[in-house]
Amino acid sequence: MNSNQENKKCILQVNDVSKSFINFRLQDINLFLEKGQILGYIGPNGAGKTTTIKIITNQYKPDKGAVYVNGYTIECSEIDFKKSIGYIADQFLFPDFFKIYTIEKILEDFYDSFDKQMFYSYIHSWKLPVNQKVGTFSKGMKARLMFASVLSRNPKLLILDEATSGLDPVLREEMLQILKDYVKDGEHSVLLSTHILYEVEAIADWICIIDKGICVVSGAKDHILNSYWIITGSMKDLPYFQKECEYIYENNCELRGLIKDTQIKGIPKGIKRKKANLEEIVFFYSKRGYKYDKST
Repeated sequence: MNSNQENKKCILQVNDVSKSFINFRLQDINLFLEKGQILGYIGPNGAGKTTTIKIITNQYKPDKGAVYVNGYTIECSEIDFKKSIGYIADQFLFPDFFKIYTIEKILEDFYDSFDKQMFYSYIHSWKLPVNQKVGTFSKGMKARLMFASVLSRNPKLLILDEATSGLDPVLREEMLQILKDYVKDGEHSVLLSTHILYEVEAIADWICIIDKGICVVSGAKDHILNSYWIITGSMKDLPYFQKECEYIYENNCELRGLIKDTQIKGIPKGIKRKKANLEEIVFFYSKRGYKYDKST
C-alpha cells in the first residue's frame, strides 16, 4: 500500500494528471471518488474523458501525476490495482464464436474474485442463451453479458465509458438501477462517462465537466444544479449580460446567458430566468458561449 492508504473512504484519486499528444493535452486533472458514490465525468467529444479513463486503467501512462485505485498505484501493486477496476465500454470485447460457458471459464481462470454463481444468476435472470454464440446476440444482450462478466468479479471501482450508448430506454433504465444497487453497500463506486446527461442527473453524486483537456466545473451534483440559472433577453440587455453572466450565447438577436445563483437577484425587468439543467451548464461551459472579461 502507499500513503493514500490512510484515506479509507477513497476508491479513486487522480492527482494532477497530465498527458500530451500532438494535437491535444490533458491538463492537471484531479478526481476524488469515495466509496458508495457515483461520479459523472462529462463533456463534449474530444474533451479528454476517454484519455483520462485510459490513464486510470493503465492503457496510457501519464506525463505527470498519479492515480490511486482502492489505495494502490500501478507501480505499488499492479495485481491489486487492476483487480480493483471493472471496465465497461460501448464495444463488445468477446470474440463472436465464444459461448457463455467459454467466457465463464476464462473469467474463472483469470480472476480469483470471480463469482460463478453470481455470473450465472445474471445470465439466467436476463435469459441469455448459454449455448448460442455471442456473435448472434443483440446489442442489448451483449450489454447485459458485459455487465454480468464485470460485476461477477466484484471490482471496487466500476468505470463505464459510454456503456449505455445505443441501448433502448428500458434497458438503459435497467442498467442505471444496477449501478445504484452496486454502490448501495458503501464499498463500491462508479465513474460514469456518458453523453446521455439525464443518466448523470438521475444517479450521480458528484460531477466533473471537462472541456479541451481541462476540468472546468467540479463538485456535488445537487450543488452544481442549484448554482446556475439561464437568463434570456434581447440585444438591448447586452450590457447586463456582459457584466453578470459567466457565458453568453447569441442566436437571432436573442441572448441567453449562464449566470450564477449569487448574481440572479435584481435582474432587470423583461429578462426571463429559469434554473439551468445539466445539459445547459455543459453547453455553456464547453465554450459554446463566449465570455467577457469582467475586469475591464
